[in-house]
Amino acid sequence: MNCRIEFSAFVKTDLKEIDDWYRKINEKLLLRFYEEFENEVKFLRENPLSKEKKYNDCRICYLKDFPFGIHYKYDDLSNSILIIGIYHTSRNPKIWQTRL
Repeated sequence: MNCRIEFSAFVKTDLKEIDDWYRKINEKLLLRFYEEFENEVKFLRENPLSKEKKYNDCRICYLKDFPFGIHYKYDDLSNSILIIGIYHTSRNPKIWQTRL
């Protein structure tokens, strides 16, 4: 069920913040983050309904080795996913809920 993936404008900002943080700590860790992120996006492309709805039709795919969740919406009519953002699990939910 390969579906189209779209990214909101916020994703670029989120990834830049994550990139800046992990680049300061360890470049190899940053590369591992991107690898896991890309793997999860590929998984979602093939399995968009695999994650349960959490709020406002939004689903969250948590990364396995990093404290981040990919927040997304699936539109079955267009068979597409809109990735709304990538959020640290300890962040205040009100921050990402304003993006909906």
